[in-house]
Amino acid sequence: MTPLLQQREMVRRIASHWREGDGRERNPIRARAFECLSVAASLEEAIETLTERHGQRPWVVATGAGYRDGVVGWSEARHRLLAGDEAPVLIVFGTGWGLDDTMVDRLCDAKLPAIEAAPGRQGYNHLPVRAAVAIALDRLLGDHPHKLLDREPSDE
Repeated sequence: MTPLLQQREMVRRIASHWREGDGRERNPIRARAFECLSVAASLEEAIETLTERHGQRPWVVATGAGYRDGVVGWSEARHRLLAGDEAPVLIVFGTGWGLDDTMVDRLCDAKLPAIEAAPGRQGYNHLPVRAAVAIALDRLLGDHPHKLLDREPSDE
């Protein structure tokens, strides 16, 4: 999700390589993962698309290093994600300076706790977003990574 048209076009071009191009032949597993990708200009658009696709609004969860209120534990979020009979889940990761607090308060239903650093480094919990995504998905899906692929491919 990005409001920048050039970034959305770049994501679509990269996804196309893995969905339809040479990448599909070289790495079918990655192709399948990219079939799940949708590109949106805003969080509102992403929520609207998921609501239309699934017939109900997703449970929208923000991630960040500094959330203190409205936080749900990893086990509660994991249970909700794996339940299967509940609304779809949209996990929002920020980059750089994080997510806009006003947007989070207005559109997100919950926040995940910060990923804490090693004990000797308490208070320092900045991670590159790709590392945070990997850790968060492992905490949420654990032995159930197939849940990411148990959905219909996107139209984008």
